Amino acid sequence: MISTRELGRNRGRRLAFIGSSIALRGFCIRMLGAERITVRTTAPVNTFGRHAALWKGHAALLPVPGHTQSDSRAQAPSSVPLWGVGTALLAAGLATAWLYRFLGERSSLQLLAETPPDLPNASERLLHLIERLLAAETYLSLEEAADAMHCMLEVVSENPARVAAFLVLLRRNGAETGEVLAGMAAALLERAVLVSTGDIDTLDIVGTGGDGANTVNISTAAAIVAAACGARVAKHGNRSASSQCGSADVLEALGVKLELEAASIARCIAETGIGFLMAPHFHPQLASLAPLRRSLRVRTVFNILGPLLNPARSRRQVIGVAVPEVMEPMAEAMRRLGTERTWIVHCSGLDEMAPIGPTEIIEVSANEPLRRFQVDPKELGMPLCTVQNLVGGDCAANAEILTRCLQGAPGPISNAIIMNAGAGLVVYGLAETLHDGCAMAAHALMSGAAWETLEKWKSLSQTLP
Repeated sequence: MISTRELGRNRGRRLAFIGSSIALRGFCIRMLGAERITVRTTAPVNTFGRHAALWKGHAALLPVPGHTQSDSRAQAPSSVPLWGVGTALLAAGLATAWLYRFLGERSSLQLLAETPPDLPNASERLLHLIERLLAAETYLSLEEAADAMHCMLEVVSENPARVAAFLVLLRRNGAETGEVLAGMAAALLERAVLVSTGDIDTLDIVGTGGDGANTVNISTAAAIVAAACGARVAKHGNRSASSQCGSADVLEALGVKLELEAASIARCIAETGIGFLMAPHFHPQLASLAPLRRSLRVRTVFNILGPLLNPARSRRQVIGVAVPEVMEPMAEAMRRLGTERTWIVHCSGLDEMAPIGPTEIIEVSANEPLRRFQVDPKELGMPLCTVQNLVGGDCAANAEILTRCLQGAPGPISNAIIMNAGAGLVVYGLAETLHDGCAMAAHALMSGAAWETLEKWKSLSQTLP
């Protein structure tokens, strides 16, 4: 079932094609010296079996031999302004396609709840989507994806098998598109506890996880460094899922209080430049899906939704993905969700930038087409290292490693932190180029500003409810 937006765009394209064809013919006639095309016919009204001759801007419709001519029904010449008609149809077609796209993309995120389902209850609607996926469909609209998320949350307690079937089929069919990710994220954000930062524009540096490399918490340290450089960071994260130590685990080991109210987190962001948003506290509805996800033991769409669910609605992000095939869907989802500027990054199997080789990047900017480019660490003056040089350990070990780095100790891990913090400073608008951003991040590490930011954050968090 195609969405209204796609149907409208297709109709608009067809209308634009017809209009451009007529306009082209009219243009050719004008080039031959006539303002209009005059049609003269002495043949019967039925046009089948006739052919036209075009000469000096006039087309005379001539009867094909074998057809009888009318003796008294010759029609008077009629003028057809093909150039004007064609141009009008072309403009109408382009306007139709644009209008459907504009209305569909702008209204779908705000009016998800107003989309009436065809089936009466959540379980039946989810079953209908499963049947479509079993029929090898690969397309779900943004509205359908949002409704599927609502259905899963309502059905999982009574029928987890149905939810599992949907999740597995969605992945098998390659239907985890940018439109689906955006729809599901919008549905979850409707149910989330949001954090208001007022007029403060926030940054998040985050990864999907799941790369299996067990690297130290690079994006967490990069967030602290970016805050030390002047960014306002709303770091969204959780405890470990696929590694020994998650962002929440290492921050807790460093002494940051995580159990804070939304207003207290907003105060941390305003006064120290950084706050931590513990995912389960702001997305309690996802707890009902946790047992099912653990029992499945396969990657589902939930493994890549996390970076899209920042409760502070950060519009500037650096998002690392572990699988390169996820880059474009993630970028498209961020575009649909209204990001101001985001980099989607992947580096040789890691869900973050690292000096182990070139990093693939897709830049998403408001009102701009997606831009794909590559960054070589050697161009930033950083020596190459291996993944093993970036591997961490348990929470205590990672906290010790990050302490040394934030206090200015050089090395491969510090270089990786600098790269990710530098990227954050670019998307936040504090640095013009990645080279400039990395220089700012390196100075924050070497000068002790990054460590001072962590100390201020830690002290303030301990005094807040």
